[in-house]
Parts: sequence; C-alpha cells; structure tokens
Amino acid sequence: MSGSVLLTAAVAAAAAALAIPGGAGPATRRLRRLRPTGGRPPPLRAYRPDLGLLCVAAGAGVVVLWGFEVLLLGVTTSLVLRVALWLLEQQQGRRRARASRREVVEVCDALAAELRAGQPTVRALTRVAEGHGVLTPAARAAVLGGDVAAVLDRTAALPGATGLRAVAAAWRVAESTGAGLAEVLDRAAAALRADDAAAAEVSAALGPPRATAQLLAVLPAFGLLLGSGLGGDPVGFLTGSLPGQLCLAVGCGLAALGIWWVERLAVGVERRSA
Repeated sequence: MSGSVLLTAAVAAAAAALAIPGGAGPATRRLRRLRPTGGRPPPLRAYRPDLGLLCVAAGAGVVVLWGFEVLLLGVTTSLVLRVALWLLEQQQGRRRARASRREVVEVCDALAAELRAGQPTVRALTRVAEGHGVLTPAARAAVLGGDVAAVLDRTAALPGATGLRAVAAAWRVAESTGAGLAEVLDRAAAALRADDAAAAEVSAALGPPRATAQLLAVLPAFGLLLGSGLGGDPVGFLTGSLPGQLCLAVGCGLAALGIWWVERLAVGVERRSA
C-alpha cells in the first residue's frame, strides 16, 4: 500500500474519530446501558455525523491523492452547481407563492358562495377544504371545536398564504359581532385580488434585472468558446494550471456573488411591496 493511500486512510480515520462523539469507550458504556435491570431499554437515537468534519476529511484525501488543483476545481464546480440549484429553488418558490396567493382568493370566493347557499360556517369550511388543501388545518380545528382563526393565522405564515390573515380576521369579526361572514369575505377577496395584481406587476418589473444578472454570469462561457474558435486554449489554461484554476475560482465566486446580490435585492423589493 502506498504512502499516500495510508495517509489518506489515517486522515479519514481521524475525522471519523472526531465525528463520533466520545470514541469507543462511551459508546460501549451506552450499549451496556441498553440492558437495564427492569423496564424497556431506552430507544436508540439516530446519529448524524458532523458534515463539516466529513468534508474536511474528503478534501484532505483529495489533496493527498490528486493534489490541490483537483480540490480547487472540484470546489469551483460545486459552487456553480449549488448556485444553479439555488436559483431553481428560488424560481420554484416564487411559483408556489403565486399559486398560493391565487388559491387564497379562490378560497374566499368559494367560502362566501357556500355561506350564501345556506351552509353553516363549519360545514362550509369543510366543503371548501376538500378542494383547497390550504384550509385543511382550519377545517380540522373547526370540526374539533378549536380556534379556527388562530389556525388560519398560523397557516398564513406559509409562502404566499398571507391573505389567510384577512380570512382569520373576518372569522373573528363574524364570531364576536355576528356580522355576515360572506360579505366580509367578498371584500377580503377583492383586496387580495388587488394585492395579487400588484405583486404580479412587481415580479414582472424585476424579471429583466434578474435575467440580466444571470446572463452576465454565463457570458464568460461564450468568451471561452470565442477564444477556442480563434485558436487559443482558454479552457486548458483555466483547468490545467494552478493560476488558471485560481482565476476560474475567483471568477465563478464573483459571478455567484453578483447573482446572489441581485436576487436578494429583488426579494427585498417584493417583500416591501407585499
């Protein structure tokens, strides 16, 4: 067995020893305590290793086996993939929030229609909850005699479901004053439609800055293609030498920072306009 492999194994073993709390002695004592003199043994808790230590061990192994250049290239690739996945998560989150806002408006309309049809409030709530999952916790609370308004307030913390606070307020007003819940829900639905339209306008206005930031982030890739077409070897320089890999890592890091900064600014504008 070569010296590098032995060193890698030693580093991995040391990281594993650090990741497992207490070493073998306390572990053996814990196993012995699983056999008490009476009663059931305590349940075993799932152990989660320290991911930071495992990453350090993996990085040390890569450096020992293949060198610092491979580690730097791997970290850069991981950064690019992580930013791409983060952008995808942000886009999916915005779609889910938009769908939730529209669902809350539909809930107000459907609940008002059920109440006008003569259904009791609990029955109307359970019927509407059959087609709108966002009302399921409130419907369960209504059937069990719980605080429906409080459950609606908690559900409103979900992305895009802020409008349920208006439904909760309408529910409280109807319970305390006996006012018609259907009329209050109609007004809440009109206000939520106006808010949804404003949010859609803000999102459309923020689309070009987001697209520009992403385009500027991937624009250097076209420069690499152009350089290769002109007879150069920019890809070989960026991946085959330590100075090139450092330039690649710094460039990808700055591009990721720019995308994150623009996205944070856009999210801040959306939150202030909500």
